[in-house]
Order: sequence, then structure tokens, then C-alpha cells
Amino acid sequence: MTAQFKWIKFFSSVLLMLQVTAAAVEHSEFIIRDGGEVTLSCENVTDDQDKCNRTTWLFIKSNTLAAITQFEDGKIHQNAQNKSDRLSVTANCSLVIKKLTAEDVGQYICRRFNKSGHQEGSDSVAELSVVNITEHKDDDTVTLNCSVSTYKECKYTVKWLYGNKDLRMSQSTCSASVTFTTSDHIYTSKSSEMLKCQVTHGGNMQEFIFRIQSFDQETGWWMFIVVPLGLLALIIGAVIAIRWKRAKGKKMETNENPELNLNPAVTPSAPGTTQDSAEPEYAVAYASISYTNNTSKAQGRDKNEGERVTYSTVKASSMDPSNLYATIK
Repeated sequence: MTAQFKWIKFFSSVLLMLQVTAAAVEHSEFIIRDGGEVTLSCENVTDDQDKCNRTTWLFIKSNTLAAITQFEDGKIHQNAQNKSDRLSVTANCSLVIKKLTAEDVGQYICRRFNKSGHQEGSDSVAELSVVNITEHKDDDTVTLNCSVSTYKECKYTVKWLYGNKDLRMSQSTCSASVTFTTSDHIYTSKSSEMLKCQVTHGGNMQEFIFRIQSFDQETGWWMFIVVPLGLLALIIGAVIAIRWKRAKGKKMETNENPELNLNPAVTPSAPGTTQDSAEPEYAVAYASISYTNNTSKAQGRDKNEGERVTYSTVKASSMDPSNLYATIK
């Protein structure tokens, strides 16, 4: 009896230790869509750490057992250099992963150490699953597929919804697909945010909205046409307005200063004449024209006896007619 009691006590102690150990591990699950971002918390981090130099993040990839170091000694580990541009650690030692892909699926373990190098507290374990949604178009048929990449075996139920109604679909392990034509109201509706992939496990449920790419691309195509045309019309309108304003301003200036509109002809200067550069632009320069009519001896007249006409110096120095004068000989 005594021996049996000892064995019962021993097994009770072992079970208690297993329960305590299981309860001590901080475990969490994340389901994130591909291309998204996740922050994995490291629980019970002490305040005496300098840049998380005593915190280590490990990664166990799906379907493997080997742990790959992601963060150690206050920096991203060399083993994670292939995705170092997507990894970072916050001030409280949480691990941030950006632009998630199926390659990031797995288990992440945060482990803390004291100053002597021994592990401090229990591990923080985060299990990451990634949801991938694809669209395949074949002529007038569209197929949407929603699948979940998980660590180890799949435990999620996946289905498609339009609003709150289930769609007719084909389902498999951790995956569901739905097919319809391009003329279907689901495809042509502008309320494409009603199309959702629902992922459920136990009491946890997450929905991922899917916007039909064809609808978005068509909208984007029209934006590439409409926006430049609108800008071009705006620029043309602005140019026309500016030119109209300038023309109107010049017209008003002409009406207010009529003298500036005069453009009198300038009489070419004959040899030996000069033009005063100090005169206004509308002044007529000095000019002289000489004409001599000589007759031959056969007509009985002296060669020096001709008719001489000289027109000399016509000048308008201002718009006042009294200043106009001429000399005629």
C-alpha cells in the first residue's frame, strides 16, 4: 500500500509540473493576409535590458524542427539576412515582420536571459499563419481561391461570403474557391467589399475582404484618362484667362493714352540732311527734294536757265499744327 501511495504521489507531482510548465508558456496565434504586417509580443521583458541585448527571437519554419535565430545581441541575426529588410524589433522587444509571405509561416519563440546568461522566465510562443487570396480569369469565367498556410496541420475552416450569405464553393483542407462569370452581379457590382474570405477556428473568426482586381484595374484605367484630360482643360483655361486679361489691360492702356497709338510715317532723309535723335518718335525728319528742268540750246534758251523747284525741311515736332512749317523756293 505504501509503495502504491508513493507511485500515485510521484505521478501527481509530474502531472502538476507539466500543467504548470504548459501554463507558463505564453502562446498566441496570428492569422495575417499575405503582404500584411504583424507584431509578435515578447512577454515579461525586464526594464534593465539595453536595446533588447538579452532577448533572442527564434523561428521554427513549417514542417521543420530546426530553430533559426532571427534576433540576438540587440541586432538582426545573420541567419535572417535574407529578410532583414522586413524585420525589426521594438523598444519592448516585440518582433515586427512586414510584407508577409508564405515563407514566414511557422512558430516564433521569444527567449529572455539574465545578466549571467541563463534563461529568465518562460518562452513566449507565437504561431503565425498566412492567408493568400488569388484571382484567375479564363475568358468570361473568374475563379477566386482563398487558402491558409499554417504551421503543422491545418485546423481552420475556410469559406467564401458575399455580404452575410455563403456562396456555392468547393472546399478542401484549409482552402475554398468560388467560380462565377464576368457578367455575374458579384463581379460587376461596385460593392466588391461585400466579397469576403472567412477563416474560422473554434470560437475565433476572421474575415478578409477581397476586391476584384478587374474592377479596380478598369477604374484605374479610366483614372489615367480622366485625370490628365481634366488637368489639360484646367491649364488651357488658365492660359486663355491670362491672355484675355493681358489683352484687356493693353486695350485699356491704349484708350487712356491715345498718343502712344500714333505711328506716323518717317520720310527718308536725303543726302546731306541730319535727324535729331532727341526728337520724339512721331517727329518727321528734315527732307529736301530738288528738281531742275534744263532745256537744250536748240530751243534758244541758255543751259543755266532752267526751272528750279526746291522743297525743303518739313518737320512736325509735336502734334500742335502751329509748329508745322515748310520752306518752298
